[in-house]
Amino acid sequence: MTGKEARLPDSMIPEDARAVKSLDNLLDIETPGLSGQEVQVPATIASNSISYTIPVIMKVKCLNHDDKHTCEKEASFAVDLKDYPKFTEVSDFVRERILINLFKNSENTGFNHKCSLVVKDPQTTTIKRIRARPVVKNLLSKDGKFYDSMGREWKSIDIFVLQNGLATQPGKHIELTGLVLPDPRSSRITMMARHVNEAQEASADIEEMNRLAKLFENWTVEQRMDWIIKNVATYAKVVKRENVIHGALLCFFSPLYLNFNGEKIKGWMKIVIIGDSTAGKSKTVRTVINELFGLGQIISGEMASMAGLAAANMQASSGQWMIEYGPFVLMDAKLLAVDGAHKVSASDWAAIGEAERDGILRVTKAGKAEANARTRLILIYNPVTEDRRFTRAMDTFRRGAQAIETVMDATSIARTDLAIFVNASDVTPEDIHIVHKGTTDPELQCLTSLCRHVWTGKYETIFEDKALEKILSEATRIQKKYYLTRIPLASPDIDKKLARLSASLAALTCSFSSDWSTLTVKQEHVDYVVNLLESEYENAGLGSLAMDDRQEVTPDEAATLIQNMQTALGQKALDDKVIHEMINWISGKEKFTREDMMHKFRLSDKEQLRPLVHQMKEDGLLKQGNRGFTATLKLTKLSKVIGDKNNAS
Repeated sequence: MTGKEARLPDSMIPEDARAVKSLDNLLDIETPGLSGQEVQVPATIASNSISYTIPVIMKVKCLNHDDKHTCEKEASFAVDLKDYPKFTEVSDFVRERILINLFKNSENTGFNHKCSLVVKDPQTTTIKRIRARPVVKNLLSKDGKFYDSMGREWKSIDIFVLQNGLATQPGKHIELTGLVLPDPRSSRITMMARHVNEAQEASADIEEMNRLAKLFENWTVEQRMDWIIKNVATYAKVVKRENVIHGALLCFFSPLYLNFNGEKIKGWMKIVIIGDSTAGKSKTVRTVINELFGLGQIISGEMASMAGLAAANMQASSGQWMIEYGPFVLMDAKLLAVDGAHKVSASDWAAIGEAERDGILRVTKAGKAEANARTRLILIYNPVTEDRRFTRAMDTFRRGAQAIETVMDATSIARTDLAIFVNASDVTPEDIHIVHKGTTDPELQCLTSLCRHVWTGKYETIFEDKALEKILSEATRIQKKYYLTRIPLASPDIDKKLARLSASLAALTCSFSSDWSTLTVKQEHVDYVVNLLESEYENAGLGSLAMDDRQEVTPDEAATLIQNMQTALGQKALDDKVIHEMINWISGKEKFTREDMMHKFRLSDKEQLRPLVHQMKEDGLLKQGNRGFTATLKLTKLSKVIGDKNNAS
């Protein structure tokens, strides 16, 4: 059955006689007794949409021409809003049967059971089916399910909406007004929404921003940051975690885009916080998201792995594909923190790898689609053992920076703007068990309005000439000092990382014009972030690791490295000639797996292969990726020393 598209008159969209009931959470539509009621509720669009053409106004004609049969013969009929979902996922034949049954069951139609009815001249409208989720800030896992801070399960619901010109963009916060109904296909509770409006996000309070600017007026960048960090630490009740606060705040205040050195670049950042359990990492970030700002979302690593961080395909019975997006897309242009990011699967991280770079998530399987994913990321990790089954203490690493290798491959590390390393031994029991007496300044709450303004993007970012020159000169120096192929935090695009960090710091410290239309990045902002980055990377030993990698391996160092391997093997030590052969074999391989190494040299798994690989990684001879191991430059140099020694003998 086909028909012409009709703009449905408001008179044909019957308003419920009862008052519209306001709900706080989308899942509240499942409350018993709400079916058939008109409600208004906030939601987040979690998928693309599937469109359906729905008959709404038509003529119905009786074809029973028996002389004894009397009826109206022909009449007009309008489908009730509550019946629209019945016409989705059905054939034209079934659709016409549904229409006729609806008409026969309607009162005062002038037809009867002896009528033989057909539908003529249907006028249609379009409705969309989307998948929506509740709007939440904080998600926790329990027994394989996920709940918000109020204990309500976080799940998606199919919603039908009238086509009204509003783009159904994943991640968009909307307000739905319509009828609560059972889904005719699944009998689950759904909604037929007559109105879909874009939710009004809380806007920045200019008066609060001006108060903060007035407070900072005669302060240096360092003085402003001291005030901010001290107040946030007091608010979160954490001690000696200033580096975590720095990382979280810089991520929050990163602009979406920047014009840097004649090029438009991404401004949103990825910050990695890695360290020991119960060391204040998660508490600090949760406090900033849930209590201080009330912006962004924090999820658990288990949730991201089970529900899908990026997207999942679903096929409707009509054959059309619906893509349900995960938190990474739903937080587009906002901020997402993943607590326990080491629990997210490698395939999930691979799925968002390109999106981290250009801000677009591309689904290329089955249902092809694209969605914006310009998501500020805070990834909270614990280092893990080689088999990823257990977490590992920071003190077990020769250098703290090596911890990041256990959870991220080199490509993911290179896409990190700043890594923060947290060691539980930095804080003593005396530091922890104290009475928190401090109070925060009232102006601290003004940071929320400032952050909202940064997220709007309604300003121009300018780098002063001295700031640009400083970024480029420092980028050259930092890359030379800290670049390490297996831990490429100081990757060749370090200039853009410094630009993002400096612009974020400028926003955080109110470096705006008086009308808030221009953000100016100055040399003092660059100086501050360079000192922060160098302090963090020096403390983590990244500079020492990079220096070791650049230096030539001497015969004495070669002997020490080989002795380290033999010591790790203990009673299962190998002949030195076998060790030499193994090193030469590895240096000649582009990539190899555990199985390759075990079978090549007839090693036992637990007693030889595992301790040997662990020691070689500790000494910087191997780097691990998603699909095996590769030799480091240091191993290649070691192989050369062994070769020279063998040739000399």
